[in-house]
Amino acid sequence: QPKTGGRLQEINTEPDQYDPHRDAGYPGLFIIGAVYNGLLRTRVPIGEDFVLEGDLAEDLPEQPDDTTYVYRLRDGIKWQNVDPTNGRAMTSEDIAKNFDRMQTDKPDYVLRPMFSMIDSIDTPDDLTVRVNLKEPYGQFAVNTADIWAKVIPPELYDGDQSKVHPVGSGPFIFESAQQGVGQTLNRNPDYFREGQPYLGGIDFGIVQDGAVRAASFQAGELDTLRSTAIPVMEQLQADYSDANYDKRRLSVLNPFMINNAVAPFDNPLVRRAIYHAIDPELVINLQYQGLAVQGQPLTAWLTRYALAENEIPAYDPAEAKRLLEAAGLPDGFTFTNKTFQNGTGAFGTLQVQQSLAEVGIKMENQELEWADWRANVYGIKGDFEVTMGGEFDYISPDRQLYNAFYSEGSANNRHVDDPDLDKLLIDARQELDETAQVEKYKATAKYLVDNAVSVWLPQGQGYVATQPWVKGWFWQYSAGALFERNFMDEVWLDRE
Repeated sequence: QPKTGGRLQEINTEPDQYDPHRDAGYPGLFIIGAVYNGLLRTRVPIGEDFVLEGDLAEDLPEQPDDTTYVYRLRDGIKWQNVDPTNGRAMTSEDIAKNFDRMQTDKPDYVLRPMFSMIDSIDTPDDLTVRVNLKEPYGQFAVNTADIWAKVIPPELYDGDQSKVHPVGSGPFIFESAQQGVGQTLNRNPDYFREGQPYLGGIDFGIVQDGAVRAASFQAGELDTLRSTAIPVMEQLQADYSDANYDKRRLSVLNPFMINNAVAPFDNPLVRRAIYHAIDPELVINLQYQGLAVQGQPLTAWLTRYALAENEIPAYDPAEAKRLLEAAGLPDGFTFTNKTFQNGTGAFGTLQVQQSLAEVGIKMENQELEWADWRANVYGIKGDFEVTMGGEFDYISPDRQLYNAFYSEGSANNRHVDDPDLDKLLIDARQELDETAQVEKYKATAKYLVDNAVSVWLPQGQGYVATQPWVKGWFWQYSAGALFERNFMDEVWLDRE
């Protein structure tokens, strides 16, 4: 039987902001997942694909036809009893306005392509939302479970209030944040799931040094530990075996992102040469100590969409040199990889640099502050030749591929403009038959690797530890889905 009380002690880094509709980063999502709810949420049985379940909605939407989705809200949901919502009831009108906001036609509203097919929304009563689409779209219900698609109250729409002080309907209320120190969340006593959350609150501390994190965990000062180097975690497990340890393949993507609009990367021969020049085994063995697998365009837990190993360009330096010569660059060239602080030592950067040097390509590394990299490099501005810094993984293959690679995609930071690829992306997103849809997304992924629109580098394993007194926790390492963050209302502590 779950026990109530106690505060969960976790680590985080400095959030850039807290508005998921406007592209909040990974640290902000840890807060967002606890403060807000979505219409649906995703649960991941270990080792399996995710399943959808109701969150604000009682259940999955009814679908009377191919373009209509009817969501029925749970009765009795209230916004948190703090300014500016002050505990008022949530209504279907709030949901309709939230859909409208997610379609805002501004660069930082990154969910627009996921909801731009909405034609109209009806709210026949306070608990019913009927969404009418312009055309069939196979991933619509999945998109309403995305951690970025949380329901934000209209009171926060003006200005940048939503970026600095989130207020939602979720299990925890945002209390405060102190730069360089951390963030504090307190239990929402009016949460709509009776008896939940069990925790009295969550305290996130900012600790940069992995060894210090591990020591704090071993001393019982942290309840969970993640985002710490594998050797440090292995030593911790050897020294402190009482904790629970989980090692699993990362679903975070690890692309060598290429700006397809700048020379010489606008030449597909050059991009293909890079794919063949990089030795994935070097990255796996040296960066990840053998605990990694070759990456590909869709995330690890979307197993249905995985390409076979022989469908991904193989390491072949002789072929790389041949392609460079065919591109008119027999002596190679020099370019800059923009990453963030300490990024040069991560992502296989040094191993990629070594591989490319062997075919005459010189990669220079430039480290930026994370916030600068996030906004101007990784963001829609895409100010880079190449960037290595990981990539969010999403629950929808459409968001993963369409947003990033469609010529007008809201996350097309690689400046891709390929009519043939656009056609594949549109065809896949309009397919409603599940089997056919999987094959169309696989065909799209194959086109991406064949044309080296990016180079997908090996994905390592994540390592997480939880104290023996932490209960109700499940973990699936993800930077873009953060599955467990949708279920913080189920976590409890038993220190007896």
